[in-house]
Amino acid sequence: MKPDLTKPANQPINLPEELLKLRNILKPTLLFLSAMAFTLYTNRAIATVPISDTLKQKLEQFETDTAKIKYLNRLAWDVRKQNYDKSMEIAKTAVQLSKSANFTEGYITAQNIMGTLYSYKGQTDKAIRSFYNVLEKCTEEKYLRHKANALNNLGNLNYFLGNYSKTVGFLKDAIAIYQKLEHKQGIASGYKNLGNIYYHLSEYDKAIRYQKKSLDYYRELNDSAGLAGCYHNLANFLYHEKKYSSALLFNKQGLDIYKNLNNKQGILLASLTHSELLLVENRLSEMNECLELAQKQANALGGDFNTATLYKNYAKYDSARGNYENALINYKKFVKLRDSLKNTERINELNELQTKYEVAARERENELQAIMITRQRYAIVALGSAATLLVLIGVLLLHYNIRQKRSAAKIKKQQSIILDKEKELHQTKLGMYKKEIDMKQKELASSALWLIQANEQNKKMMDEFSQLGKKHDETISEAIKRILNKHKLNTDKNFWSDFEVRFKQVHEGFYRNLTEAHPDLSPGEKKLCAFLRLNMRTKEIAAITFSSENGINVARSRLRNKMELEREENLVTYLSKF
Repeated sequence: MKPDLTKPANQPINLPEELLKLRNILKPTLLFLSAMAFTLYTNRAIATVPISDTLKQKLEQFETDTAKIKYLNRLAWDVRKQNYDKSMEIAKTAVQLSKSANFTEGYITAQNIMGTLYSYKGQTDKAIRSFYNVLEKCTEEKYLRHKANALNNLGNLNYFLGNYSKTVGFLKDAIAIYQKLEHKQGIASGYKNLGNIYYHLSEYDKAIRYQKKSLDYYRELNDSAGLAGCYHNLANFLYHEKKYSSALLFNKQGLDIYKNLNNKQGILLASLTHSELLLVENRLSEMNECLELAQKQANALGGDFNTATLYKNYAKYDSARGNYENALINYKKFVKLRDSLKNTERINELNELQTKYEVAARERENELQAIMITRQRYAIVALGSAATLLVLIGVLLLHYNIRQKRSAAKIKKQQSIILDKEKELHQTKLGMYKKEIDMKQKELASSALWLIQANEQNKKMMDEFSQLGKKHDETISEAIKRILNKHKLNTDKNFWSDFEVRFKQVHEGFYRNLTEAHPDLSPGEKKLCAFLRLNMRTKEIAAITFSSENGINVARSRLRNKMELEREENLVTYLSKF
């Protein structure tokens, strides 16, 4: 449904009865002066077309307005990526000239370009308005292609905004027009996008159906790149349906095409998907080959996102092979890169919000300045006529004061909107920070659980080595003990360093508050407090610290005594206050 883009109507003003009579007497004069002022203002606006002298000279070479408009649209599209401001300026000039020349196709093309430019800058409302302007003009059969493109663009904008149901409607309307025009490339692209939307809506049956329709059209067009993308998408959709064999078959076809095209990005993504499917099938040797292929493409392409995903899949591979040490190393690399990417993403989002806010504020300021300029022009016209019409001066001054009050009210309203936007931005930031803390809390718990499992494996290994040492002479037994003690010390040191960094990120004031309340606690007791603050069980703490459960219970009892807690007071509840 098209949004209401009209401005609210002005509220009626109640004038005294004497002024109403005077207004009726002078109404013809007022209309004449208003028309004269409007004509002067319009002529001046047309005379100051915002384009450079060089471009004006170039336009003078064309004999018709139609040729000028077509040239402006081509130029605006060609420079859109190099110079956004210049492209927008030229497109607006094309819109203005198209209106004057009543050239519908030029107007439609210019509005499509403006919508695309607004999309680049994240000015979604203006982009949507431009594309709706296109739809309003596309009433004739010859403009169907433009209409389909505008619908497709509106679908993309709503997808960006998360309005998936609206996106589906726009894409289906665009596909219907492409089918009428027998534009197979548009149909194929539309079905492909529609499948992706249903995938995001978790309607996997529809996603698969539309992706297969797209596949048929790409086969007919012999479009290798389109086929590869469809095969890869189908593999992902079938993966979620747990149809792993079919997913492997489609993904293999897509991967082979990407290899033939030497599409490094496609090879990387398809290889990563293939490695996960092979892991489900427990085909570890083939999975390793896929990861090596993905590693080669990631090295060539660069980028932390690709590398992070690769580390995660290597961690899964090592874990499946029982190589927990390598799995832990790769998992830590993945977490580190993922955190870095999320921090960058959060900063970019904040910058984008700030930019949108500044652009909106700047536009409101320009609107207010335009209002002031218009008001001054009306005042000049009124003062120029005041010499001959003394009575009219009073009416015009009253009219001026009324507009002044309206403008003040509008400015006040704009200021209120700005304050609301600032509050909204502040709430957005708070929400993002809360999500970050929750994420780190989950990562801390996940890291601790991972290390508990790893330490349990280490403890089993150390017990086996200890039993082995008992079966040999005393020299070998002592050597094994020294190696095990050194391994235990290094493991404890590495774990505590990593754990303490993550713990402080989530509970940054815990150690400071704890030390202020109980300054005589030892480092070991502070470690125990940190584990208890996470509500870890005695068995888990013992696994991490290579201690016995009885030893942990004794340490807890000593900690309670040092903190002078009453028997009925819960230690974990007490520590949660810091």
